[in-house]
Amino acid sequence: MKIHIAANCLGLALLLTGCASAPPLVLDRVGPSREPASARSNEGNLVVYSAWSALMNMTDPDTSLHSDYTILSSDGAVYRKVRNWQSKVLREPASISLPPGRYTVEADSAEHGKVQVPVLIEAHRTTTIHLDGEPEHDFSGVAKSELVSLPNGYVVGWRSE
Repeated sequence: MKIHIAANCLGLALLLTGCASAPPLVLDRVGPSREPASARSNEGNLVVYSAWSALMNMTDPDTSLHSDYTILSSDGAVYRKVRNWQSKVLREPASISLPPGRYTVEADSAEHGKVQVPVLIEAHRTTTIHLDGEPEHDFSGVAKSELVSLPNGYVVGWRSE
């Protein structure tokens, strides 16, 4: 009887610890690319190539969508929850206009699960975060000191102060 109780307690403990999620990986601050600024408005833009969503795209099952993410204000409060797609037939993530400032993006990464990425938004500039694991983002010829990367070396974006 005591063996069954001990085995049940051990099984319950393993089940509960297996359900606990690991804290998100926190990266260095990402800022706008080195491209020249454009003169649209006083706001900047944020584009997050988050991990591909596990949810099926009912409009076009052959087209994957980027997973949704959350933008936190500088004080850690939820600023905005983002549905991360432009349309259900395009693979491109949403481009979000934000007032200049410092924010934190909480998103799913294909390479490392949940991550927190501090970001700098500058007027007339676009800050882009790459978390989808796709090899198409080209940072060749750029010094590693100018980039933010995941622990496995996958480049997330341009380093900022």
